Amino acid sequence: MSIDINYELLKTVISGLTLISIIIAYLNYRTSNLKRKEDDKALQDKEILNQAVSSLDWGFETLTEGKYEEVPRASRLNWLTAARHIMRYTKLKNLIKTETYKLICAEQEEYWRHKFYVLLDKKELRKLDYYTNKAQPEWPENIELSSAMVINDFANWSDGTIDPLEAVNVDALIRLGKAFDGKCGIGIQSYHREFEKIKLNNEVTGT
Repeated sequence: MSIDINYELLKTVISGLTLISIIIAYLNYRTSNLKRKEDDKALQDKEILNQAVSSLDWGFETLTEGKYEEVPRASRLNWLTAARHIMRYTKLKNLIKTETYKLICAEQEEYWRHKFYVLLDKKELRKLDYYTNKAQPEWPENIELSSAMVINDFANWSDGTIDPLEAVNVDALIRLGKAFDGKCGIGIQSYHREFEKIKLNNEVTGT
């Protein structure tokens, strides 16, 4: 009788251990599978990011033709091609899901936005004559309008963009940081003091 009981007990223990082993194996598989999926997604996002940055680079190179300090040539094809690169960049950016690569993409976008902004900040581009073809007064379009709008829209700061500077605690930066160190810091400190005087004066006068 005791042999039967021990045998049944042994079977129960073995069954329990087998079940635990199965559960552990399943959990390990699930964890491994999830990690593999996350790794695959990160790798895909990295590739998307690389192409997105290349699209901005190509757009800038197309518009400038390598002459970064000069006014872009009023080439209809160059403006169209550059705008298409920017639009493809936007589509690629929206495919990125990994937070790290989203942040890197935002940093790259800020860098290229500044380059485009400086490029377009030329007095020649303020004139209607740059964009038109005087030889065809009935339809004087030279630079395709939507391409010019796409490029200029990218070059300017979007209202929906979160500015990292909004998170700056100026008082903490002064107390704990080195905002006023070095030669530049001397000028910045004087600049800060001037604004503090103005702010104090406005509080006193109620303006």
